[in-house]
Amino acid sequence: AQLDSIADAEARAAAAPLKIAARPEGVDWDENRLAMLKMLTELFQPRHLPFTRPFLSPTEAGAFSPPVLTLLPLRDLVVAGVVADPSEFSWRLRHVVAVCYLGHGNPLHGSPVAKKAEKLDALFEQQVLMLPRRVRARACLVNAESIVNGVPPRDETGGDGRAGSVEEDGCDGEGRRRSSRARIETQALSTIQIVEAEKSRQRSVAESEKRAERDRQRVEAEAWAGSAFAPEALAPIRTSPDAVSACHFLSAYGEYLGAGPFSLPETEIALGCVPRTSSGLRRTFAALLRAARLPLPSGASGERASSVELALAVALCRWDQACVRARELDESGLGVPEALEPYLEGEEMCDVVAGLGDTRELAAVLRRKGGEAGLDGATPLQRAGLAHALCHAALLENRSLVAHAAAADNATPAALAAGRATVLGTDGDQTTYFYFEHLEARVYALKGEGIRGWTEAELAAAVTPGELIEVEVEEGGAIEWRKALVSRMLRGGRGRFAAIVFLKDGKTLDEEFVEIFSLHQCGKEWRKRQKGAPKAKKQVKQAKAAAP
Repeated sequence: AQLDSIADAEARAAAAPLKIAARPEGVDWDENRLAMLKMLTELFQPRHLPFTRPFLSPTEAGAFSPPVLTLLPLRDLVVAGVVADPSEFSWRLRHVVAVCYLGHGNPLHGSPVAKKAEKLDALFEQQVLMLPRRVRARACLVNAESIVNGVPPRDETGGDGRAGSVEEDGCDGEGRRRSSRARIETQALSTIQIVEAEKSRQRSVAESEKRAERDRQRVEAEAWAGSAFAPEALAPIRTSPDAVSACHFLSAYGEYLGAGPFSLPETEIALGCVPRTSSGLRRTFAALLRAARLPLPSGASGERASSVELALAVALCRWDQACVRARELDESGLGVPEALEPYLEGEEMCDVVAGLGDTRELAAVLRRKGGEAGLDGATPLQRAGLAHALCHAALLENRSLVAHAAAADNATPAALAAGRATVLGTDGDQTTYFYFEHLEARVYALKGEGIRGWTEAELAAAVTPGELIEVEVEEGGAIEWRKALVSRMLRGGRGRFAAIVFLKDGKTLDEEFVEIFSLHQCGKEWRKRQKGAPKAKKQVKQAKAAAP
């Protein structure tokens, strides 16, 4: 209440110097100065105090964090006759509004003072529209740098200071007749539009500088890599699908996650040759661990080799437990929580974790201290798999990562998505070629079943719920093929299914004898029934009704 009382008194007293009697002797109060005085008088009216008071009271302006500027310095300059040009008056007043926008955000989602600044700006624009044409033309001149940074614009006017102005009769300053089209006025940009445009320009400049710095670091890293490491030492990493996927992810989102500027040669060298001594790789692992919400000490201590290795070992154990739990729930027919679905067989996390080999043994290596231990004890492919798994875990914990990274980079999610790898085609040896624009425009040739996954045709050739198959059963030391009913397909997209085996009589389902099979086990542990075998439609119908 005391602050309100003081601020109100200061704001009401601010209009006193604007009285006509306060004009100093010897100052030529021409049309421009009178127009500026008239606008200030209107802006300082008590009826506008609900939104102008923060800009008229030094006490209230200083109470904001960050503080806002007031109109009092501009008032004093106008009264003293220092500010004589409407264009200078305009950019100085707009600078007060722009500083408020920059400090307190866009009025659409900013603080109350930003909304008051918007009303002040609208009142000023209303007063400008009421000025004579010649004065209005000068007041509408826009210089974004002056408005945002508060610096005088470069002088681009003629000797009379009225370059580009138009007289009331439609003639320019030299008496030349202007066409009616030339006299058509366009809508001037608002202060918030100018501020947003200038912020966008500054972001573009910063991004260009950042890109130039990344290019410089890349060139230095490539030169160092070429002299310090033989190409064959990096071959396992450069041909690893896990390494390519992780590097592609880090090139797009690593800096946003706090991993620092991405350098492909440095990352490949770290993964392939010097994992424990590479501060860049430790920083990358630490950033991914934090993004995946996995336990890691905060600050610089979290980037020490021992801290990162311990955190990676804990992550491995968690992923292994999640895979086991998801498989148990899926095979028992119980609902799998959404958080565990990525760990089902055939889903992304399960596949990446499976590619690491024995996760418990790898976790023990990471915990071990001494010579070939920690990250140095893991193979290059295991280190690449760890990085790939962390990238997946970070995406699972940050579903809106792409949108947030795009907003931080002043881009659109579609623009980031455009940087995905382009499939160029597959040759006769089943080698698929991928073009990665963000990885120094490289083309990778990746071969193997794990790259292409199961095709729809292969899945369709498997089984469907309700189909009768034959499964291998061992009973009394003898192995025989026994009829079974496919009860349901399991999630994961790899053709896995549950089958209920019939009793030895081939007529009754053994509800307690349920087996899980996958597509690649066909011909070994289960097989399709031979053509011509009796279909036993009645039994199938009864089995379907009994199946869960």
